[in-house]
Amino acid sequence: MLSTAKGAAFIERQRGLGPWSAGVVCLEGIGRYERGLVGDLTLVKLMSRLRGRWVEAHETAELLAPYGEWGGLAGLYLVMGFKNGLIPLPEERPVRFPLPAYA
Repeated sequence: MLSTAKGAAFIERQRGLGPWSAGVVCLEGIGRYERGLVGDLTLVKLMSRLRGRWVEAHETAELLAPYGEWGGLAGLYLVMGFKNGLIPLPEERPVRFPLPAYA
């Protein structure tokens, strides 16, 4: 049986796919819970609210890291909790999208 890490690495090497795609395939395709949805926009928004600044997609891996082998499920619960207002957050401060390089 192929390990989750090797399977995810294979998926990420394909053109147009990345960590988020690997997380979806691992969670929903093969039922492996150790890969989370790194780079998911809702997780980016959650971390941005927690840090008070806009975070990059790769930084969401830090949010899932403490959950270890359950990082994938934890990510899904964090997404749903954030969407439904169940996660205590600091007072709302506007977090602005970064300006594109061509602006």
